[in-house]
Amino acid sequence: MTEPFAQDILEIGLLASHSGDVDAVAEAVVRRLLAETGACMAGIALIDSRRRELVRGWAAMTDGTTLPVPPHQPLSTGIVGTAALTGAPQVVDDVVTCPDYVELLPGVRSEVAVPLKVGGKVIAVLDVESRVPGRFPPEMVARLESVAAPVALAIQNARLIREERHRSNQLALVNRVSRILTSSVHLDDLLQRAVDAIREQLGYDMVAVGLVDDARQEVTLCAVSTRVPLAVVPGHALPLGHGITGEVVRTGTSLLVPDVREWDNYAPAAPHIQCEMCVPLLSGGRPFGFLDAESTEIGKFDDHDRLLLEALGDHVSQAIENARNRDRIERLREDLTGMLVHDLRTPLTVVRSSVELLAAWTRRHVPAPESLPAVDGRPSMPPSPIERYFTQARSGCEEMMLLIGGLLDLQKLEAGELRPRLERCVAADPVRAVVERLSVVADARQIALGASIGENLPAAELDVDLVTRVLENLVANALKFTPPGGRVQVELGPADPGRLALCPGGGVQGLSFVVRDTGPGIPVEERERIFEKFAVVESRRVGRRYSTGLGLAFCRAAVLAHGGAIWVDEAPGGGSAFHVVLPAGSPPPRGSVPPPPSGVGGR
Repeated sequence: MTEPFAQDILEIGLLASHSGDVDAVAEAVVRRLLAETGACMAGIALIDSRRRELVRGWAAMTDGTTLPVPPHQPLSTGIVGTAALTGAPQVVDDVVTCPDYVELLPGVRSEVAVPLKVGGKVIAVLDVESRVPGRFPPEMVARLESVAAPVALAIQNARLIREERHRSNQLALVNRVSRILTSSVHLDDLLQRAVDAIREQLGYDMVAVGLVDDARQEVTLCAVSTRVPLAVVPGHALPLGHGITGEVVRTGTSLLVPDVREWDNYAPAAPHIQCEMCVPLLSGGRPFGFLDAESTEIGKFDDHDRLLLEALGDHVSQAIENARNRDRIERLREDLTGMLVHDLRTPLTVVRSSVELLAAWTRRHVPAPESLPAVDGRPSMPPSPIERYFTQARSGCEEMMLLIGGLLDLQKLEAGELRPRLERCVAADPVRAVVERLSVVADARQIALGASIGENLPAAELDVDLVTRVLENLVANALKFTPPGGRVQVELGPADPGRLALCPGGGVQGLSFVVRDTGPGIPVEERERIFEKFAVVESRRVGRRYSTGLGLAFCRAAVLAHGGAIWVDEAPGGGSAFHVVLPAGSPPPRGSVPPPPSGVGGR
């Protein structure tokens, strides 16, 4: 062997110090060995001490082809295995006479196996074979031993770099999955995005999540990400204890199966799967699902992969619990809301009717304050106090009835039970009706309430009741946050094409409703959130936080049901301006309205 050969090996070692590609290092060494020794085949077998196996990392022949060797071989077999176990070079001048010889290439007559050590520990074996008996004299074996140390160091450096990158990749994955799991409240979307991220970043062939159906004692596949054909689809169920995933859920302990063919109870989710690991999803120590990873390569996963999957499983478990708790709270809130609405509507109707009857009786039977006799030269009461009290009572009743009606309609809209009933109408009628109905509230709060109706309005087909309720909510909201002495203005005009283009339902002509106020305004960063149910918004101008309740959420749902758009911006001179744009014709069919663009409709 020549000095250039040793120099090449050192350069390969330097390359390895900057690369984590063990295969590239092994290939470079093997190619150089073939050229230097004149052998017919050279290869490097890595040692998996945990499984006590030889893993054939790379092997090649003189014709330039790669030798298709078995990837795994028991550590106790073959000449290479003997070198790994003894830590000493093994030289066989004629393999025909060697009982330990394992044939990889037909026609081989001689073989040399040199252990590669780091810190006295064998990490791999350098294997060179020839079709010529006695091809490896002592001086060639000595040269192979002399380059064993730099080759071993090169492989170890590449391994360390790869492991460091792998750990960084794992940390990045955990952070990414954590962000995914906290970015969505919809369980199905959350699970799918999580398994996609795990599979893509770790390069697994398949990753899946399943949850237990306690009533049926089954485990149901909920989300799967794969790059291999599937034998099952989401929704597929297995009895508890059946298959690797069912066993994990039954026992609550993780399983790592290097070769699924050795698992008696194996239930294939995809063809060609060879290796599988599965961890339980736990709540209070009780398993309620699984996180599963699968590979088409035998022995693909090790304990490090299992520990990572368990850590990811903890994050997924917590996210599922949070999503389920949110769903439970939302259902309880909806049930409570429905109960309160139905229980409050009847007594509130009685209160409102009683106030009107009492006001009418008072006007007929109680003399005006100015006609009452003076006491000690002073009026007995300030001017018209009784009428002011009735006005305030009517205002409170109107606001409560508006809230209750909005709650009922919002529930129906979200459940798909309420569709716009379109009819030809005068678009100005809802505006006039709302201004007239809420003028009592405006008067009670000393706020000027007016309307401005534009010209050349297109013929409209609207659900007059729904549009009226939307405007009522917007005007009531404006009155709520406008200080005494302020003004609320409702404007109606034809929608310009630019704003009509914001409508998911499209259309050639449309109507533009605007409700402007002189209140504190809404911070830019809160203008999308206010359309969510019970959103809490902070007003810097008045220095307090308040909840939007359900009124604006109802407005968004009703406007979208019309195929329209709703948003808020700053009114000229301060305050808020709520915009509603509705197509003048029919809304799109149910289910065909896409989500509104960002910033439109509260999304």
